[in-house]
Amino acid sequence: MKPGFALTVLTAIAVAQGAAAPELVTSALTTAVPINALSAADHQAFAPDVAVGPNGEIAVVWLDRGSVAPTPLADTAGHDHNAAAGTPPDRHLSSTDLYFAKSVDGGTTFSAPLRVNDVRGSVWGFSVSKPRVAIARTGTVHILFPANDVMPKNGKAFLAMYYTRSTDGGRSFVTPRRLHSVLDLDQSSFMDGGFATANAFGTIGIAPDSSVHALWVDTRNMQAGEGAAAAFTAVSTNDGASFSAESVALPTDVCPCCQLNIAFDAQSNLYIGSRRVTSDGQRNATVTTLTTRNGAASERIAIGGKPWKIDGCPLKPTVVAVNGSHVFAAVFNGGETPAGVYLSTSENGGASFGPAQNVHPDAAVADAPAIALAGKGAVLAWHAKTAGVRRLYWRQVAANGELGPIGELPLAEGAAQNPALAARNDGRTQIVWQQKDRIFTTTLPDSPELRRVAANH
Repeated sequence: MKPGFALTVLTAIAVAQGAAAPELVTSALTTAVPINALSAADHQAFAPDVAVGPNGEIAVVWLDRGSVAPTPLADTAGHDHNAAAGTPPDRHLSSTDLYFAKSVDGGTTFSAPLRVNDVRGSVWGFSVSKPRVAIARTGTVHILFPANDVMPKNGKAFLAMYYTRSTDGGRSFVTPRRLHSVLDLDQSSFMDGGFATANAFGTIGIAPDSSVHALWVDTRNMQAGEGAAAAFTAVSTNDGASFSAESVALPTDVCPCCQLNIAFDAQSNLYIGSRRVTSDGQRNATVTTLTTRNGAASERIAIGGKPWKIDGCPLKPTVVAVNGSHVFAAVFNGGETPAGVYLSTSENGGASFGPAQNVHPDAAVADAPAIALAGKGAVLAWHAKTAGVRRLYWRQVAANGELGPIGELPLAEGAAQNPALAARNDGRTQIVWQQKDRIFTTTLPDSPELRRVAANH
């Protein structure tokens, strides 16, 4: 495999017009905890993300391939990026849209899905290069997403990182804009998918000082035969009205195909979860701190667990949460035996991490961790196979890393995968996920044992 991006194959679609209101699904949790199906029943939806705002509003975003059944393609087919060249949305394979829905009643009901991207079919992404959403104290909704674009000089397709915001509560979004310059590059001879260059696998977050931070993986400095990129960032100090010019957040040893994740401490210092590519081919999970004082990056600290040497793109993000001096990081580690989701905890602000814990030892497969703060600790969710198809599981994490019991989200039949979490203002946790081809959301169940773990230490 070439260094760079291992790409999922997207399928041909016809983009549907309009969207019906989300439907309420009978909850298997409690009568007080509704499960909402957010995406249309006849659409192929995937890659959800969720955020909770200062007044308890819940925002969910996801990707949508439309309503046409997928066309089988060989794994070697890669992407068709004719979307960037203006091919009609029903004529190419990379046509994807970005949708948004919001709840203002604690997740009981959600608004009808709203398409965010102004050009139909212009979005690019999958489960680990997905759109990210955050809500500011002002109520502004901030969204970062990867999109198809075209080099102005050579006409070749490249991946661009786009930003948009809503200042009216999600009823409308401004025209998306790139957060980075467009260089006169052509890396298509060695970039998987034939990209001229790529800016993707990004994330967005809002610090306690209200600054808006966007980060993404940028391949501009990659050379043929290399397997590492850089992480770039742009920052807004005016609620997204404008952003700084892009700058390097992490140097050129970043895995080019693993989504970045960020969290903040009370001083608005930024903690970045990423994979570091070593000279001998390891791709190990790390946490790095960027200080607000001078923007300097700390040493990239390995989070614990055995090194993972892999000849190719793992496509596995490192998720991170910060609660005071406690930093929680989780990742899929293929270097462990058994491979699976492992959690590491730091009690000294990320200067070092304790041993990695296997969060689901009995699972045949465990992957796609998501994390959010809960009480004095955190809550961790992931998908796993214990028998049959993938299902969703979660555990409470105490401040010292103690793990609570494993809970399975009781859902209807069918594969459930790729969860995302957000801490709610009422102390509970909102979860979104993909089940079959739809996006669902609910609140994680509460229990005395989960509360006990959250309150301890």
